Amino acid sequence: METNLNRVMEGTAAFQKMWIETTSRLTQAGFTMQPGSTAPDTLRQVRGGLLTALSESWAQFLESSQFQEGMRQWMDQAVGWRKATNDVMVHIRKEMQAPSGEDIDSVMLTVRHMEQRLLNRLDELSKRVELARDLPAATYRPRKAAGRGKPRPSGMRSNGKGAKS
Repeated sequence: METNLNRVMEGTAAFQKMWIETTSRLTQAGFTMQPGSTAPDTLRQVRGGLLTALSESWAQFLESSQFQEGMRQWMDQAVGWRKATNDVMVHIRKEMQAPSGEDIDSVMLTVRHMEQRLLNRLDELSKRVELARDLPAATYRPRKAAGRGKPRPSGMRSNGKGAKS
């Protein structure tokens, strides 16, 4: 427990030191004026000094080992959190017997294959219909479907007797 507290205190001290140095640089940059310069030149110098001091301090902060270690820990925790929430969601989906993303993808793939097969079959049938239209009527004889004969009057059975009421 004390080692964690000591690490936190060291990190806080380093952060405070960096900000004290930054504010002192900003103060020095803001108040360095040349005696013969005009107001716009002085403002440009102040702005340039402030921006230079800020950029140097932020570069120093972003390159510090404390910042990089903190970011590494944060990223590890974010990845761990994401994995944990995914595991919980998978468990909930299984308990509810809801389909997963993979299940939905496989169903969609199967439907696409069926659709493609149907479209191919329709293309074949349309080609056959076009060929049949081009043939003279005397040469084209449609095939009889098995089991189809003369149409029966309504109410008649295949044995020729009427249906009982």
